[in-house]
Amino acid sequence: LFTFFYERLPLSRKIKNAAQGMKGAFFLWLVISLWNLSHPILYESPDYRNVVFWLLYTLSGFLVFGAVLGEFYRRAGEEAAEA
Repeated sequence: LFTFFYERLPLSRKIKNAAQGMKGAFFLWLVISLWNLSHPILYESPDYRNVVFWLLYTLSGFLVFGAVLGEFYRRAGEEAAEA
């Protein structure tokens, strides 16, 4: 699902390596996390230990996802250049 969404973003055409993929994934994570954080802060008192755990957990997942996707784009670009 994330790969499908990520492909639709205009920045997916700019990704040339793993570092750029991680950068794009970080900004995607940031938008989603800020959206998720806004609701508990406004409507209830959040459990901060739980919130911090899940923020770090999802951040690591997004960064790994961005790195893998960036590496995939790099290899696909090299294969296209060789052909």
